[in-house]
Amino acid sequence: MKDLGPGFPKIEKRQAGSFWMEGVSHGAVAIGGSAGYQAFRNVKDFGAIGDGKTDDTAAINLVISSGDRCAENCGSSTVKPALVYFPSGTYLVSKSVIGYYNTQLVGSVRNFIIDMRAVPNVLNGQSVRPAGIHWQVAQATSLQNIQIVMSSREESTHMGIFMENGSGGFMSNVSFSGGAIGAYLGNQQFTIRKFSFSGCKVAVETHWNWVFIAKSFLIENCQVAFNISPSTGNGQGTGSMTIMDTSILNTGIGVITKLAGVNRTSLILDNVKLINTPVGVSDDDKTMLAGGSTWGAVLPGDVQKPADLLDENRNWFEKSKPQYQNVPASGFYDVKVTGGARGNGQSDDTAAINAVLQAATSAGKIAYFPHGIYVVTNTIFVPQGAKIVGEVWSQIQASGGKFGDIANPHVVVKVGNAGDVGTVEIQDVIFGVRGPTPGAIMMEWNIKASDKGAAGIWDAHWMIGRRIGSNLQAAQCPKMTGKVNPNYIAGSLLLHITPNSSGYFENVWVWTADHDLDVASQEQIDIYVGQRPYVWTEPLPWNWPVQNLRPDNEGPPRPSHNPNAPPRKRGAPAYPEPSYSLHPRATKKYHIDPREGAEQAWDKARREAEESLEEQEVSMLALENAPIHPHARPPTIPDIEKRQYSDGAFIFERADYGSDCLETLYALWRNSSLCEPFNTVFSPSYYEKIDGGGYNDFFG
Repeated sequence: MKDLGPGFPKIEKRQAGSFWMEGVSHGAVAIGGSAGYQAFRNVKDFGAIGDGKTDDTAAINLVISSGDRCAENCGSSTVKPALVYFPSGTYLVSKSVIGYYNTQLVGSVRNFIIDMRAVPNVLNGQSVRPAGIHWQVAQATSLQNIQIVMSSREESTHMGIFMENGSGGFMSNVSFSGGAIGAYLGNQQFTIRKFSFSGCKVAVETHWNWVFIAKSFLIENCQVAFNISPSTGNGQGTGSMTIMDTSILNTGIGVITKLAGVNRTSLILDNVKLINTPVGVSDDDKTMLAGGSTWGAVLPGDVQKPADLLDENRNWFEKSKPQYQNVPASGFYDVKVTGGARGNGQSDDTAAINAVLQAATSAGKIAYFPHGIYVVTNTIFVPQGAKIVGEVWSQIQASGGKFGDIANPHVVVKVGNAGDVGTVEIQDVIFGVRGPTPGAIMMEWNIKASDKGAAGIWDAHWMIGRRIGSNLQAAQCPKMTGKVNPNYIAGSLLLHITPNSSGYFENVWVWTADHDLDVASQEQIDIYVGQRPYVWTEPLPWNWPVQNLRPDNEGPPRPSHNPNAPPRKRGAPAYPEPSYSLHPRATKKYHIDPREGAEQAWDKARREAEESLEEQEVSMLALENAPIHPHARPPTIPDIEKRQYSDGAFIFERADYGSDCLETLYALWRNSSLCEPFNTVFSPSYYEKIDGGGYNDFFG
């Protein structure tokens, strides 16, 4: 992979050799698996040769499919994951390698080179468009550290990545050379970082999206860098494209787009270098922005970016997931082999895990969790300096009485103590629960990074419910029963970022499930969590692609209630509305807030709410006695008329807006509104109705 050019971090080419993953122990499926099932698979154990001459297609597909795994028409399953490991070598394939659900394909030192140069453009007399990777994916997925080499012939129809739809997602450190299209993309949202393209006819072509972010791209010797003008058959095209910290060199056109019309695209260029690129932005063959050797826009005054969020070259800071490629297997402290944890989804592993984390950190080693479900009944403490690595999404699962008191929530994973400054690295794990756990605060993040990116989380996810062993599946938590069942309550707070802490979060998905992944129908379910990620911090957390999805009862991360807290940088976070109408309305207050005193934040929220009403003509959703926490009271909004529905739900509206806008509250769940234009600016949470009226989650 080529360097990104002047002002960008160097990209290191890793050498082949022994990788720690070959020398550590490997876990087993805790619940629902079969005897002898292998979560870790080495392709050479299944007959692959890797000499560049022998056809390894059958062996590779066998290693992926072995063990009665989730294949075509399965839908989804969390029971039988697989980490498919490729030792150093050249693996010749003559047919498609079929990637199954819940699978990781990992190369030695995580290097993967996909060489397509010998793949023809014509098959059985028909012109085809071969793709290196077909990537039709959703959340908690990633592509990292891959090189895709395509034919450089003029007639080449090769595509590096083909993506038609999905709801992602994150990709980083992928290089493309040759071919017709480097990356052909269509998806709801994606954060893409550090892609390089050389000699592609079109580097990136998007046919639809909601929001894409492209950061730290290097595009050179291509005809077109970004073609974001195509659309799908129903007229949906590229909704938003942000290109930042990118260099486009020796390329004909920087961006082809459509900035006018009904389905126009939002295009943002932030720190984009155009070097020997004649056309910067083109719209219907009209040059909207000239390129040339250099281009810049001069604004009155400097463009201010927080220094804490920038690297030494004033690009937005970024840090790839640590690979520990220079650490031998002996540098990993195994929580099972050495620490005595079971990871079987039944035994209490709390004491063993806490002992391992202390011992590994003190010895300067990495705490390694072989695949499994590690049940914990009390707080797991992650000390300053700890490094945690899971295997194909090892799960830390909260269970038991400590997490059962809704009025006295208890932390599941505590990262550092208040005032700690240093390093923490966490990757490839899942944080979950065995419900009901109404008092579970899934993570409390106290650590302040000693340097940018020194404390962070990569490829780790919060998955609350929806899987075997959670007691929060369709059988236990059917949707829309007409009553609130306390056994459906899965947590108090998902992530609490405390004052004076900071962190870097990349490809993190914080999800309270809205459907069951371990039944064929993927049945929708009702699960309640009191509060989503809650940010209260002075320093800046660096959180690039934080994926915080909110089916059922969640929303965007709670804004900092410290009015002096500076902004945070987010990549492409996604905050979907509930996927079906919620019923019944929440019936009581959820005791959750970890902080006191937010009067200034309430004042700010009130002002913003009033401005939103005036500017957007959206009726006000207000709640009587609706504190963000027990010590804060909502402000009194003037000119608001209170109405009450027969089911007890309150709604407030500006008196001069008329009765049509009274439906706005219900529109939050029905995805419809009688008031146009409509914009959801408030997010009442399902389980937060306060006795006597109101919601605890007033300003969402």
